[in-house]
Amino acid sequence: MIRTFHSVGQGAFYSEDFENFKIVYDCGSYKNKSLIEDEITTSFDESETIDALFISHLHEDHINGVPYLLKRNKVKYIFLPFLTSAEKLLLLTYNTLQNQSSPFTEQLIINPLQLSEEYEVKFVFVMPNEGEDTTADDSVINITDNINFPGSLKSGTKIKIGKMDWLFIPFHFQRKKKTALFQKLITENNLKLNTPDDFSAILKDKKQFSLLENCYREIPGSLNSNSLVLYSGPEKGDRFHTRDFPQNRWFHPIYHHIGSGCIYFGDYDAHGKLK
Repeated sequence: MIRTFHSVGQGAFYSEDFENFKIVYDCGSYKNKSLIEDEITTSFDESETIDALFISHLHEDHINGVPYLLKRNKVKYIFLPFLTSAEKLLLLTYNTLQNQSSPFTEQLIINPLQLSEEYEVKFVFVMPNEGEDTTADDSVINITDNINFPGSLKSGTKIKIGKMDWLFIPFHFQRKKKTALFQKLITENNLKLNTPDDFSAILKDKKQFSLLENCYREIPGSLNSNSLVLYSGPEKGDRFHTRDFPQNRWFHPIYHHIGSGCIYFGDYDAHGKLK
């Protein structure tokens, strides 16, 4: 297996290339679509199959290369964190106020299933963990030649590649408090925001849009409220990757043991019990 951390500036684009299986985790670069598109072009042959694309969260710097990847390559599965209606509206607000919105991103937020037929891809939604219980699910499902692969998975479900000693385990960490606070502020400001159509109407009204922006500004901390964290690594054995920190801080040898696992965090900022 070859694991690549692609250089795309601020953003995220990682890939793993097994002998007969390829995955991508996130595919975006902040305000630099040409950079991410060039990296895709040099990393994959045209029409090459990507077996699974895992998306941590729907911010432009993590997904603005996805449309190009879908047009250029065959992607079998896209794994997304499942979002409630309230979470979708908060995300639409965030992307708009950060000038990080696009028609593709909006569609991916509002109704990604409409993109299934256009790109011949199957979407799989990873359900959020329950509360702060991070116990891994015992379910195991094989992704290779599985015509009945489900459209949703529990957080912590183990995904196998054929008979290989390897697992992908997606965890969906959900933060309900920020979404609840946003809804409370919306109600207090007498804004009607229950559907994407309501959001579009607010964008056309300067006064309402200003109120919406104030609600957004009152939410403390980062708004990376939902993130799909992915473990990719061996199912068995003592194989790992370590970094040594000797007294000379300018010299950090890295030891890669064959088959070392990796955890991809997206922008998830773990804290408290979830950490």
